[in-house]
Amino acid sequence: MQKIGRNDKCPCGSGLKYKKCHGSVNGISDKLVSPQLKCVCGSGFHPSDCCSAFLSSPRRLRTIEVKSEFTVENLIQEEYVGYIYFAYLSKPRREWDFFRNFYLYGIEINGRFFRPKTLDFILEIQTDEESHWNIRLNLDFHTGARLKLKTPKNLAKDKLCMAKGNITVSKPLNKIETPYIKIIDHRYLRIFHHTSKDGYEGITSSKSIWASPYDLQGSTRELKKTNFTYFTDLPELRFEGDLFLVAMREKGQAAFRTDDESQLSFVEIYKQPAFKREKRLVFYIDINIIAPVPAIYHYQEGSQYVEFFHPHIFRIGLDPGNIISIEQFKDGWRICDNSIVPKTNDIFPIANGNEISDLLKIYQDRYIEP
Repeated sequence: MQKIGRNDKCPCGSGLKYKKCHGSVNGISDKLVSPQLKCVCGSGFHPSDCCSAFLSSPRRLRTIEVKSEFTVENLIQEEYVGYIYFAYLSKPRREWDFFRNFYLYGIEINGRFFRPKTLDFILEIQTDEESHWNIRLNLDFHTGARLKLKTPKNLAKDKLCMAKGNITVSKPLNKIETPYIKIIDHRYLRIFHHTSKDGYEGITSSKSIWASPYDLQGSTRELKKTNFTYFTDLPELRFEGDLFLVAMREKGQAAFRTDDESQLSFVEIYKQPAFKREKRLVFYIDINIIAPVPAIYHYQEGSQYVEFFHPHIFRIGLDPGNIISIEQFKDGWRICDNSIVPKTNDIFPIANGNEISDLLKIYQDRYIEP
C-alpha cells in the first residue's frame, strides 16, 4: 500500500510537496496554492472547497488503530438552513429506544450531502399535529452538528423522509474531513464505483453494472437471496485507510473490540490491494434506493451514542441475477429508471458495542442470510 513521503505531492491536490503543505509543521500558506487547481474527485471545485480536508486528514494518511472516539470542536458555529433525510422506525428496538426510533440518513447543506458518523442525542417534543426534534450528531471524528426540524405526526414508517430544518455545524464545511458528495434535486448523490480496467471496459461497453453475491465481509460464502451493488464517496483508493473505509484490507482482516475493551476478535474481510481498483466511474445514485448503513450502539462512561458503520459505503440490495441497466448522465452514469427493484433484509440493523457476538455478526455475511 502506498505511503506518503515528504517529497511526494500532497494528497490534498494542491500540487505542492507534502512537506510544504499538509505535512508542514508551520501550516499551509494560502499564497502557495494555485486558484486554478481542481479537486481529484472531478467536481470542478478547488480542492480547498471540496475533498481536501478528507484527502489530507491524518487518519487517512497514517495507518493507525481506528477507534470509536469522537470529540467536538465548538470554537466556530456555522448556521445554515438545509434538509434532513431520515426514517421513523416502526419496530422499537432496545438500542434505538434512547434515540426515539429516529434513523438519520444524512443532511444536505448548500447542495452538499453529509452522512453522519454518529447520532448522539435526540429530543422530541410532540404537539397535537406535529413533532419538534432537536438532534445532536458528529459529521466526522471532530465536527459536531445540531439539527432542529419539525415533522407531521402521521409520517410513514421505515421510509426515507425529508424535512427542511436549521443546521448548526461546529466548523466551516470545507474543514470537515469527509469527501464532497454533491446532491442534485434532493435525490441524486454524486458518488463513485471503483473497479479494474477490465471491469471499467465491461461496464461502459455493456451499459450495465452487475451486483456482487458477497456481503461486506467479502468471504467466499456467496449469498443466495440477495446481491449488492457497491458505491462509495471516496474519490480514490490509495492508502490503507481508504481500503478499510470500503471494507477491504490488503491483509484481509479487521479487528473488533468491545467498548469496555474486555473482548477482542478478528473477522476475515475482503482481501484486495488498491492497484486492482485503479479505474473509477462517476455515478449519480437515487438516494431512495440506497440501503441504510448498519449502526453500532455504544454505552461508554454513562454516555450513549450510535455510530454509523462504514458510512462511506453506499450499496443497493437486489435479487440475484438482476441486470442493472445504466445510462449516461451529466459527467457520469445513473441507473435507468424502473430498471431495478431494490431489496432490503434487516432494513435498520444495529449491534451492541459491548457484545462481541453482536459486533461480529453485523459484519459477517451470515447476518444477512443465516
